[in-house]
Amino acid sequence: MNFNSPNSRRNAFRGLVVAFGVSAIGFGTMAPFLVLWGHRDAGLSGAVAGLLFIAQAAGEVSGGLGGGLLADRFGARQVLLGSTVGMALAYGSPRTRASSAVAAAASASASGRR
Repeated sequence: MNFNSPNSRRNAFRGLVVAFGVSAIGFGTMAPFLVLWGHRDAGLSGAVAGLLFIAQAAGEVSGGLGGGLLADRFGARQVLLGSTVGMALAYGSPRTRASSAVAAAASASASGRR
């Protein structure tokens, strides 16, 4: 696809906005039920389930701000690749103690930082 013309850039941007909107609506619809699931099925107290929800929301905000700063410095493609690899590793190994360290190392190496 040739993104040099204004029309193709505009169409790509519209597609991105629609995809982000659908994702945000889906997560926004599901998010309130995460607290209920944590309390009822995972056996967490209401306060702990609520704190986990708040921690997740704070992580999204800080991650978005930090990701934007990193994208400005290193390029959006590198940051997106690094964060995707990090997320895949973190989701793939949630029971290991070192999953956060592995995800951080993979993200740093994928984005070109050492």
